[in-house]
Amino acid sequence: MTALVDVRVLEAVEQAVAYAESHLRRVMPRQIVLGLALHVQAALDRLRLGMTVTYPPLENIRAKHPLEFEAAVTMVQILSQQLQVSMPEGEVAYTALLLAAADDAGAGGRIGIAVACHGHGIASGMVEVAQHVVGGGEVLGLDMPLDGNPEDVVQQLAAWVKQHSFAGLLLLVDMGSLAFIADRLHHATGIPVRLVPMASTILLIEAMQKAQIPGMTLEQVYGAVREAQRRLAASPWSSENGTPVILTCCFTGQGNAELLRKVVQRAMRLRGLSVEVVAGSIPPGGDWERMFATLLQGKRPLAVVGPVHPHLPDVAYFSTLEVLTPSGQERLAALVDGNARHVDPEILNESHLPAEELARALAVALESDFHLVNPHTLMPEVVRTVDALAEAAGVHLTAELRIGLAMHIACLVERRAAERGQRGVPEVEPELDGVARCLAPLSHRFAVSFLPADLHRIQHILQSAGAAGEQRRLSVSPVYSAGL
Repeated sequence: MTALVDVRVLEAVEQAVAYAESHLRRVMPRQIVLGLALHVQAALDRLRLGMTVTYPPLENIRAKHPLEFEAAVTMVQILSQQLQVSMPEGEVAYTALLLAAADDAGAGGRIGIAVACHGHGIASGMVEVAQHVVGGGEVLGLDMPLDGNPEDVVQQLAAWVKQHSFAGLLLLVDMGSLAFIADRLHHATGIPVRLVPMASTILLIEAMQKAQIPGMTLEQVYGAVREAQRRLAASPWSSENGTPVILTCCFTGQGNAELLRKVVQRAMRLRGLSVEVVAGSIPPGGDWERMFATLLQGKRPLAVVGPVHPHLPDVAYFSTLEVLTPSGQERLAALVDGNARHVDPEILNESHLPAEELARALAVALESDFHLVNPHTLMPEVVRTVDALAEAAGVHLTAELRIGLAMHIACLVERRAAERGQRGVPEVEPELDGVARCLAPLSHRFAVSFLPADLHRIQHILQSAGAAGEQRRLSVSPVYSAGL
């Protein structure tokens, strides 16, 4: 199994599944560990490559599988902590479905999966390995002679399908004439057929895992397999290369870090430079080496970009604001291009960051990545909100934390704008009332509702900022009006 996933991933998944067994009071089949480990490895690959995937709606999964959902929330937290990576919240949905599938023996039989390849033992060998990893499953492997007739494959597959009650068939093929038999199979069987070229064992495993999830359709299984195919083809770690890596970070590993990744990629591309940019979360306790081992598979980044200096002798550091400015991007480009062996970080303080200039710089940097909210309208309000939060909390924000929190809140507004009308206004816990009041003008101005998790995260950032000095509970009303 360690040939397919990193040993750290396997160990983290084993801990998460052990928790699920204790919480749900049921013994999980070994295949749950293997299946989740493969999925987590794929999720890490997507994070490295900046790829996204659509997850099932969380509320639907919570309603259908409440016990599994509750266990999955903690499992994803365990995975994030052990792997030093902030896993997307959508992973809770997949993990809950995987647990539900383990408790429903009949859930995975609606999508038929078959493999047809030229050569003796090729397809049947793939099926044997995949069934061992996934733990059984109704899969057909057809080994086709090099001079065989594709029509024979159609007849064999049609006969097999008619013995089962499949809602659809996913067919993986290797090459040549087999790539054109999907329509003939559809006419012969009367069920929809999807065909995936360039079959491989890892793609077959992906298909079998997804087909076992309750409620998965043929299109969803097909989409997951093609996404895995694109991910494997795009991964720079699939072959040795000398492309430098830059790591962008924030407190969650999602909003700010992902935006910084796009900013850095765009800046380097405009200068004709090739670089891999990976988004991640700031590691708890400052364990950067472990983060490199997990997220970058041991490869050390050329530079870290974000609100926290890692203080590593062989890794350059660029602040968030620095990479948003042309001069900072030129300094980073010089490092990537090999024209600079070492780059000292710029030292920023509040005198460099008047509110209007900061808002303008952030808006220009983010305008290509915001689609629902105008950043030039949003950022002045966000900067005022950040300053109001700091004053209400009685904490001093460093220049970098001020920028980081501003970008974090801006990303939240853009994200919640995409969810308008999908949920009511959530209740606010008493201890979060101060944060909620400071955010109220933003919520009103841009017609968005912040979730309790959003408020908790902002409060945590403020508490971390004030950990070195005296703190007082957020109980002061906001000190500005957003000009509603």
